Amino acid sequence: MHADIKSHAGISYAISEKYMIHPWTGDRYFAGYQVDFLPSDGSPAIVVGFAKTSKLAECKAKECIDRFGDEFF
Repeated sequence: MHADIKSHAGISYAISEKYMIHPWTGDRYFAGYQVDFLPSDGSPAIVVGFAKTSKLAECKAKECIDRFGDEFF
């Protein structure tokens, strides 16, 4: 799994590709991008959400940081 780690307003976040497996055929297919906040204290990442494109995932991460960054970090 490859994750792009980026930063916005001093808060780090990661965008990674997520894949699903079809239950009947076992085929693996692309499901979208997952957005995670990366706490600076080393605790586990916080999943913010999912998006269909990497650009939407980046926008979602920045929007959440702008809206909730002071409250959680």
